[in-house]
Amino acid sequence: VGTSAAVAAWGMAGCLQCCNVDQQEADGGHVCSDDAVAIGNPSSHRRAEPALRELAADVDEADNASNPAYSASLPGQVTPRQDNDPSLSRPTPKVGEIVLSRYRVLPGEPLGEGGWCKVLRAEDAQGDPASAAQPGAHVALKTFRDQAVRESQEAGLGDRFEREVGTFKLLGLSHLHDSSSPSTPFARSRSGVELNPRDLLVNLLDYSRQSRRDLTPGAAPDGRYYSVLELGSESLESFLDRRVSAREFLDVREVRKVARALAAGLVWMHSHGLCHCDIKPANLLRFEAQDAWKLIDLEGATPTKSTELDLGSFTAMYASPEIAQAV
Repeated sequence: VGTSAAVAAWGMAGCLQCCNVDQQEADGGHVCSDDAVAIGNPSSHRRAEPALRELAADVDEADNASNPAYSASLPGQVTPRQDNDPSLSRPTPKVGEIVLSRYRVLPGEPLGEGGWCKVLRAEDAQGDPASAAQPGAHVALKTFRDQAVRESQEAGLGDRFEREVGTFKLLGLSHLHDSSSPSTPFARSRSGVELNPRDLLVNLLDYSRQSRRDLTPGAAPDGRYYSVLELGSESLESFLDRRVSAREFLDVREVRKVARALAAGLVWMHSHGLCHCDIKPANLLRFEAQDAWKLIDLEGATPTKSTELDLGSFTAMYASPEIAQAV
């Protein structure tokens, strides 16, 4: 089995992110989780292709306008946020700086950068005996991009950050909360195996708070918002590129492992009323030490019953047809 099979595996699971496969229509199609659009047959996908191209152009235009705060309301008009405050501009931490009195920013290119956030490599200079975190462990340090800070209202950034932390807490992925067990029982596979969400989705290790004495999300002393995530080895995108370059094609066992991890992570999110909205190879990371694949980029997760969609929460080329048609 070549890499195309792996791509088909995550592509198929990507369709599951916004679809309830348990609800089958008479023609064999399946419907979106909000019962709005049937997308089960190939003809509906072909009809969506022009809308996908238009959507990609719209998102490119938004990126070129350098405004990370566009939002869309279904069936949707795009409007930028106003009332910018230059005083909100705070530079991203430099190499060697200590963040949250614990994490030292390491040299190198950013691990990732999107419309809203930048992710830096850092090391835990302190460790935490309570969580068995060792000093020197590398982590992913995420903060809002300088441009997002300049062009967004303070309240907007704070609200977005609170939602992100709340998402991790809801899914049982925050190491700072009482999360020896998530907010609902572990999911079980068909074989009866218990699924731990921390093995399926990226974990939140730490975050900036209003006070170190409580767990309320807030800005750090330097005025920025930070989240600290576990650091993966490589994305599915780079994994496939590396294997193709080495002419080392995937076997069925490897394809199944990726597909099962992705599907199980989505099942856990859906069971908590959340839709990921941005399934793509770059958002599935391999954690070599744990021998696991995990979904990342959870801050864009949208409630399954929501009628609003942030354009920054999905990637145009991987968007589902019903989103393309709505926007």
